[in-house]
Amino acid sequence: MRQFDFWVNWLKLSGYALVLFGLGMTFLNATPFFTLFNEGIDPVFWDGGVLNEATLAFRTWVYAAWGATIAGWGVSLLFVLYNAFAKQERWSWFAISLGLSLWYLLDTGMSAYFHVSFNVMFNSLILVVLAIPLIGSYRHFR
Repeated sequence: MRQFDFWVNWLKLSGYALVLFGLGMTFLNATPFFTLFNEGIDPVFWDGGVLNEATLAFRTWVYAAWGATIAGWGVSLLFVLYNAFAKQERWSWFAISLGLSLWYLLDTGMSAYFHVSFNVMFNSLILVVLAIPLIGSYRHFR
């Protein structure tokens, strides 16, 4: 059981990180905290990464909405983890795994289509961080 607790705690920590990242993206996306993120995406869509005032306002709004979605996803993940997943209810493993897979395929597929390699790499990192404990905990749900 100790191994299962390790995987659950890993996922919980990841859920809290998603909530914090989403909140940061919502409220801090136009600050130096998101310079790396902005520098990785802006040049793909705006020549030289230079944004006029209207475009900057639009990007700030889109990232805020995107961040709110990520924070909400993290809260939902945490509720499932603290309840059904912790009780080893089989559906919870599949809900998290299938939701993660669908998100990764759609978000990363569209990012690749639009040549946003920064987001492809970022998404792949998130996938690995979440897939490791899901794979590690799978035998507890068979």
